[in-house]
Amino acid sequence: METITESLTVAFGIMAMGMVMVFVFLGILIAGVNFVASRYGPKPALDIGEPQPDSAHANVDPKVLAAITAAIHQYRTKA
Repeated sequence: METITESLTVAFGIMAMGMVMVFVFLGILIAGVNFVASRYGPKPALDIGEPQPDSAHANVDPKVLAAITAAIHQYRTKA
């Protein structure tokens, strides 16, 4: 029969080995995901160019815009 000290030493060794194995596995997993993302991920666009005006906002009537702005202002002052 083993003593409690020997049992605790074996348990600590098994726990430490398990923690190291998990740490190594997660490190390899992160490295693999980063490699796959850098190799097969979307490439950033190099030529951005001039920003285009938003066509949805270009055709808004100034009276409608003023009414929306006033409604938002009135809502915010109530709250």
